[in-house]
Amino acid sequence: MPFYNAEAYVRQAVDSVFEQDYPHWELLLVDDGSTDNSSSIVRGYEDERVKIFNQPNRGVSNARNRALEEMTGELFCFLDADDVLPPDSLSLRLKCFSGKDICFADGSVEIFDSSMSKRISMWKPQRTDNVLRSLLRLDGKCFFGPTWMIRRMPSIHYRFDESLTHGEDLFFYMSYSQLGKYTFTSEVILRYRKSSYSAMNNLVGLAKGYSLIRKKISNLPSPPSRLDKMFFIFRTRKIVFLSFLNSGNPALAFRYLFTGSV
Repeated sequence: MPFYNAEAYVRQAVDSVFEQDYPHWELLLVDDGSTDNSSSIVRGYEDERVKIFNQPNRGVSNARNRALEEMTGELFCFLDADDVLPPDSLSLRLKCFSGKDICFADGSVEIFDSSMSKRISMWKPQRTDNVLRSLLRLDGKCFFGPTWMIRRMPSIHYRFDESLTHGEDLFFYMSYSQLGKYTFTSEVILRYRKSSYSAMNNLVGLAKGYSLIRKKISNLPSPPSRLDKMFFIFRTRKIVFLSFLNSGNPALAFRYLFTGSV
């Protein structure tokens, strides 16, 4: 769990880990240069399963990489500091690893308002035979955000691309999606807080992130087909175009639609 100035939410997020019905976890908290009371809050948890790391502000990808370097478990997953795990989130996903070919376990997501008092919508994963293709086509079958539990392969050095400040979780999944099969539980494994501070609401950053990913996908371990690349360009331009239009920025909307940049 990376966090930066999350004093309003981080206690609820950490408490949700302590409330898991599966007790054999470790929580790696990375304070990415917070200037509020976040660090004091997390240091109030006295439990050997909790490890806290402090660093200057370097961004979410760098903070997650610090945790990836420190982890000891055979399986790992992510939790943002403003979201919450249901009590059976870990155990539900753990049950999905029934075969050695399963590398990724997902689940449904409840999307709440900023106060976590009103459920807005629900996202449910769907079966897919080609995870990388689904990610490139952004078809919604296997990607909501950092919701996957991942089997740790001993020969793989897991890292986020630190040049990405937006879409970093999407590209992270693309980079490792060919290691094994993806499966999921239909039960809820994450309660997502939709707030004005969400990185997804930073549309300029999102547009730049998609543009960077478009340049990087040719260097993936299993390069996508030309058709899948075209799908990625089409889908991302449509998403950003409509997002800028809905936010009242038609000039940026059409600039990105035709040029792929802002």
